[in-house]
Amino acid sequence: MLRQQTVVVGEVGEILQVLDKQRNVLRELEHKKPQLDDLVHTAENLKADSNRQQLHSKGERRCATGSPGATQLSPAQ
Repeated sequence: MLRQQTVVVGEVGEILQVLDKQRNVLRELEHKKPQLDDLVHTAENLKADSNRQQLHSKGERRCATGSPGATQLSPAQ
């Protein structure tokens, strides 16, 4: 989300105030980035685990029904 902040040219105090606000926002974002990266990493792992479980259950169903071309898989050790 972008916010537009207008400042009157020549109003040094107002310019400095806006710069301080922008620095604070930047600091907050830098502080939150590692948390966001962790959440994205966790979500990717959960998605991969879910996909792996779905494939495994599909394989089990296929073996249980005796579908042509189905092979019996032994659990990975």
